[in-house]
Amino acid sequence: MIYETVTGSTPSGNISESRLLELEKLAKSTSQCILTPLKFFLSWSGVLVLTYEGFPRALESLKEHIASNITSLPPENSGSKWPKTSLGCLADGVRITPQQMELLLKICWEESQAFSKSAASLQQEINYSSMAVPVDALKVVVYECRSLERRISCQNLPFGLPLDKSSPSSKERERVASVLLEAESEGYWFQASRDGSRENHYRGNALGVTLVHDLQHAFTLQKLYSTVKPQEEQGTLQELLRRFRDRVDRELPGLYRWFTDDSLHVTLRAVMG
Repeated sequence: MIYETVTGSTPSGNISESRLLELEKLAKSTSQCILTPLKFFLSWSGVLVLTYEGFPRALESLKEHIASNITSLPPENSGSKWPKTSLGCLADGVRITPQQMELLLKICWEESQAFSKSAASLQQEINYSSMAVPVDALKVVVYECRSLERRISCQNLPFGLPLDKSSPSSKERERVASVLLEAESEGYWFQASRDGSRENHYRGNALGVTLVHDLQHAFTLQKLYSTVKPQEEQGTLQELLRRFRDRVDRELPGLYRWFTDDSLHVTLRAVMG
């Protein structure tokens, strides 16, 4: 179960009130924006993620302002420099083979075609029935495990400016493209099968504070406004995620441990821990 504090209260003694107020102030001067899903991807250590085209300009600017204005924060981790949602990890003690890696990359590529189909409609109009992920607020989450499936408290930080539909900058797009390109290199299996980031890493006890956008908000909006019929190939983002996980489990049974839908998020950066 996820516990949240009411907006306006300090989530925990682990984050100072002054730091929280600084983040709140920056959020109020940030435009609402859209994260556009790009591809499913097999990341290092076998973690399966949903990648996005790049941080939209509003979030790119916010990240820059946080780094330059809140100097007491730890350096940003490399993992939050490109936008993604971690969907699941390998079970403890499991290492994928080169053949399993090839199958996973094939599944990722085939199941990502739905994003290409939705991209054309996104260029015409942003609407809640598409796969777009609307971002109108962030959360400061004090967590008990890295998957965020166990949260001590949350503080909502609403954005104060209207929707900005600007696409990600070329720098953001290139950063994501360079990550995806790694999977085409000859020795990628050594990265995809490396130790670490198994189930215990994500679900074991680990205290920390992070700044995220939860996908649950997008799931709710898409369910309310979707006009797509269940039998059609393209559905809501939540339906596509479910189809992807089901296929991985069907073709590679027992390998993966999936994070719960209500814990899925995009990390902006760590605040502490």
